[in-house]
Amino acid sequence: MFPSAISPSRRNNNHNLQEENQHYKVMQLRSFSVGVFKVLDTRQVIHRWLFSWVWSSPSTLTETFHAPKNSIGNYIVTLIPGDGIGPEISESVKRIYKAAGVPIEWESVSVTPVMKKGKTAIPDEALNSIMKNTVALKGPLATPIGKGHVSLNLTLRRTFNLFANVRPCKSIVGYKTPYDDVNTVLIRENTEGEYSGIEHTVVDGVVQSIKLITKEASERCARYAFAYSKDIACNEVAQDYPDIEFDDMLLDRACLHIVQDPARYSDTVMVMPNLYGDILSDMCAGLIGGLGLTPSGNIGKDASIFEAVHGTAPDIAGKDLANPTALLLSSIMMLRHMRLYEHADSIESAVLKTIAEGKHLTRDLGGKATNTEFTNHIIENSSNLNLFQNFFRDILSLSSREIEMSDPLECALDLTRRLPPQNTEENLSQLMNLVPSIQTDLFNLVDQPLKEALCPSEGKKYLLSVYNRDGDSYRSPWSNEYNPPLNDCILPSLKIRKLEVAANDAFDTYREMYYEGGVSSAYFWDETDGFSGAVLFKKVGDGVRKMKGAWDSIHVFKANERGRMAHYKLTSTVMLYTITGKPELGHMNLSGSMTRQFEADYSFDEPLAHITNIGRMVEDIELKMRNLLQEVYFGKTRDIVNDLRSINSLVETRKQEEIQRELVGKLMERDIKK
Repeated sequence: MFPSAISPSRRNNNHNLQEENQHYKVMQLRSFSVGVFKVLDTRQVIHRWLFSWVWSSPSTLTETFHAPKNSIGNYIVTLIPGDGIGPEISESVKRIYKAAGVPIEWESVSVTPVMKKGKTAIPDEALNSIMKNTVALKGPLATPIGKGHVSLNLTLRRTFNLFANVRPCKSIVGYKTPYDDVNTVLIRENTEGEYSGIEHTVVDGVVQSIKLITKEASERCARYAFAYSKDIACNEVAQDYPDIEFDDMLLDRACLHIVQDPARYSDTVMVMPNLYGDILSDMCAGLIGGLGLTPSGNIGKDASIFEAVHGTAPDIAGKDLANPTALLLSSIMMLRHMRLYEHADSIESAVLKTIAEGKHLTRDLGGKATNTEFTNHIIENSSNLNLFQNFFRDILSLSSREIEMSDPLECALDLTRRLPPQNTEENLSQLMNLVPSIQTDLFNLVDQPLKEALCPSEGKKYLLSVYNRDGDSYRSPWSNEYNPPLNDCILPSLKIRKLEVAANDAFDTYREMYYEGGVSSAYFWDETDGFSGAVLFKKVGDGVRKMKGAWDSIHVFKANERGRMAHYKLTSTVMLYTITGKPELGHMNLSGSMTRQFEADYSFDEPLAHITNIGRMVEDIELKMRNLLQEVYFGKTRDIVNDLRSINSLVETRKQEEIQRELVGKLMERDIKK
């Protein structure tokens, strides 16, 4: 195998991933009265088009998950449906979990307050269930108004000593908000501060509320945050984690900065006192689209409760209009807490895919779907993902002798070549969810279908790929400008840019001659010992000849100059996708990809001779691959069709049979007369 030429953006991602994964950074978040809370920066590079709530409880601080199992081995989890829309969204979670085959038995309990000693309290049945099962999922609860009533949420936190409230806030791909780069986690001390509940009347007209903060509770929360960061407070705590840097910040400044530039807090964990966490977490939820998209978990040493933090929405209760996303994402946090990672990843992918598609969104997300329709589509996506995952696992389970491979990366690469190229991006995402360890290598080694764009300044079409991408912007080969514009971007040197311009003119002519249409682009970049580039072609079938589909050619090369000679290495990939609908053949879907490699030495008198040499190699390998595809795909397809059914129509076949019978009859009559 030749070392593949890597685009500038890919090389940078690899460098950052290796360098930054070895380093942690922590900022200490200061308030006016407390200086023991931190902001932890895990500094992990995550590709924008991938998405994952990487969440689990640090086992060093929580021993909560030792839940009992039923007779068939399923975990028993307490379910508190809640009030208002709570029962509806809880039912959605139950349906999705059943369809996904999650090994959970729900134990539903009511927390409708009962009177104890003249005050409202949570029923013993609910408390005993949570204590026994150690994990619970809770819908929204309404607190009765009037004297003698206490907050049910606060009561649950106190009863089970749920000391840390975890609130991930991350922008969801496909759901547009003014902020598209939010990616932070807030950890809030959950038992003290202004919510301690220590209040009394001093004299008539004067009420005193005590803000209680203890070293023990603060340090416990800080240690949890550091352990949380390590798994996916104060200076004394930081000393126990020497590989994590830290800093501090005032609350008001943190609020200002996160609204001005959420990316400043990307991949961070912010830790703070109770009231500050309540305010800041809701503000962060607003940045990503509201509480309807925000999960939450309350962590204790003996029990943990995961919940939707939005309200009960009594105005739409019972109308099948509620959005179950927040409770679903909270339940996914719960699954990771229970170490049921595969089920969590599968359901999460289905939820995010449904939102990204934008076709079956509830009204609060800008759609018209009901709760039932939204839930049904998640189940459908989950089923499709499970089929894919099971297929991939079956391949991984084969012995190396059967598949002639020894590691998951080789297996994944083989699988991507067999699957339809038009679904490459989705397939990659699912493969990397299944085997996270191969994420970087797989992303760098698999080409994706090309997309077309129009150069704003030149009015010409060009192709989008990783070879002209920098962040979320793409460089036009015609103008050498990025769209959207970038201040700090990767550009070829003047010498290489001159070659790139000549290459685009030459291959544009080649495209018109050989492809009779389509779009071409050539992108070059500098190397320490020469230069590399990518020559791209795309032709989309227009359906005029009853054939639709696309042909993508991706030629990646590296050129090394050696005196008057140059050594070239070329890796070429063709992705083919066709749909035909002819009466004699019926409906056929033909898709796949082919990769070939080639190297050669050619002389050159001037720099522009590189274009001739590269063009010669591209033309030669394209002709060979076209002929091979003609034989492998179309030849085999023709043989199969001919074996299975006649190419002639049924009417023509019957006419031929009648003629044959008539001829046979005539011949027999003549023989008899003789």
